[in-house]
Amino acid sequence: MTVEALYSVTSVAAQLDCSRGHVYDLINAGRIRTVSIGLGRSKTRVSESALKTYLRTLGVGTEPPAGPQQPPNPTHPPRTRAMTDPDPMPLPPGPGYPDPASRPAKVRAA
Repeated sequence: MTVEALYSVTSVAAQLDCSRGHVYDLINAGRIRTVSIGLGRSKTRVSESALKTYLRTLGVGTEPPAGPQQPPNPTHPPRTRAMTDPDPMPLPPGPGYPDPASRPAKVRAA
């Protein structure tokens, strides 16, 4: 008979790189199953299989799907500039992009 490893909430938090409070939130939401040890004020432990099951639901540790990867779509090339580029490409004036200088000034009604 093999005994499965049991982890404390602090140990699980360290493994998941999150806070103990977040682990307790996951436990209370039913996403991680626990074992209570003792009577009265019992100790909460997480089994190794429960932790692996939770990680599997996140897609961690699963194998990528077998088969060839799809080639990139030639009509949508990958982005080369960051979204936070300080010098974005200006939009051309046209029916969908009116020239800002030709817009009438906004007048507030008094």
